[in-house]
Amino acid sequence: MSESNNQQAISHHYVPKFYLRLFSTMKKKEYYIYTFDKYTMKNFRTNIENVACENYFYDIIKGSPPSFYEQAFLAFEAKESEFGRVCKKIKSLKDYSQLSGDEKGVFADSPEKFFSVLETEFSRVHKKIIYSADLTQLSEYEKVLFALSVFHQYRRTKAQRDNVENTIHRFIIEQIGKAKSAKEIETLARLLYMKELPPYLHLKAMVSTMENNVNAFLSMGWALYINETNLSYWTSDNPVAVENITDFDPYKECEIQKGCKIYFPLSPKIYLLIYDSSIYEYPSIVSDNNLQSVIDKNKLQVDNSVRHVFSRDILSLKNIQKYAEKHAG
Repeated sequence: MSESNNQQAISHHYVPKFYLRLFSTMKKKEYYIYTFDKYTMKNFRTNIENVACENYFYDIIKGSPPSFYEQAFLAFEAKESEFGRVCKKIKSLKDYSQLSGDEKGVFADSPEKFFSVLETEFSRVHKKIIYSADLTQLSEYEKVLFALSVFHQYRRTKAQRDNVENTIHRFIIEQIGKAKSAKEIETLARLLYMKELPPYLHLKAMVSTMENNVNAFLSMGWALYINETNLSYWTSDNPVAVENITDFDPYKECEIQKGCKIYFPLSPKIYLLIYDSSIYEYPSIVSDNNLQSVIDKNKLQVDNSVRHVFSRDILSLKNIQKYAEKHAG
């Protein structure tokens, strides 16, 4: 939904529309995407406005007006000044990049609006990679920007929110079991049902781990797979998939571990691999002309998705359904 200066967007996409358009087809200036639903085991074609989104997903308090974030910033600024810390309003990537060592960045706009600004910058680099099919064409700034884009896509989804909620629930239940008074149990029980806590901790984790994880991405190897087969790459509502030869705990912060591989379909024809270069070695461009290789990457999207898997064509959709039905339960 469009927004004015005084109205926040209601439907928040956790997979951006500019990305979904690449896996969709246009009809009468609208974009439609083939979708498989793992819950119902059914497939359908729908407008990209209707998928990978949730009403007020990034609002800490649902439907908060723009003034809420400004007031929250002022309150936080006053509190931090008591400890001699300086706060700076963050409304764009430029604001974030210009923080000095003694400044603390704080959102002064809604997270949804902030992500919309970032997506404009991300989309330019994404399109450049799609059109050139060559990572070496990126400038140093563009590679940093794209690493940031991959990180945000990994951290911002419903899958990550579910992880946060599960972690909170698990921790509070453990603490209730250790509680020594009825009052302590009552306080913990209130936290358990506090709807504002998961989105707050989700956003906080995203910001706090951003710099370390982007730097980790940049230190790894990068490769592009170019699809030479007739089967398109698929994507999903949780498109950045992580594989690790060591144990990878999804309930912890995104930690780049030894043997890590990060898969991200950029389009039906281009797939990004970010990998631990101390263990693996790939050329910067890989011709993906083996059908089984494409199938394996697509299976990863099905397995990694929360609910929906997307494709550009009906043939792929039928293949998704066959795979999901075979591995159901």
